[in-house]
Amino acid sequence: MDSGVAGLLIRSGQPRPRVVRIEVVGEIDQASLEQLSEALTHAAGLRPARVALDLTRVEFMSCGAMRYLLDARQWVPGLRIVAATAPVRRLIAVYGADALLDEPVPAHNGGDSANL
Repeated sequence: MDSGVAGLLIRSGQPRPRVVRIEVVGEIDQASLEQLSEALTHAAGLRPARVALDLTRVEFMSCGAMRYLLDARQWVPGLRIVAATAPVRRLIAVYGADALLDEPVPAHNGGDSANL
């Protein structure tokens, strides 16, 4: 599934059973946070063992978005950031949120990613 608003694009799929991968492109701020929330809520509803968040194409992430991801760990199973840009990694370090970082999960390789 691909969805987007100005400044943000979210792609998702299931590269392996019980794993949902969400790739975010653009900026995560107050204007786009609802879209990310919808994607995470949908992913959590699939009851995966892990939700892998790929932020390698995120140009900016607000402090509010970082706090949201920290809170989301309570209701999104196995939420982990599998890759991130340098600015996002700095924000993760400032918040002491290294527990959100994890090993990479392979990208969805083709086909319809309508699992999310």
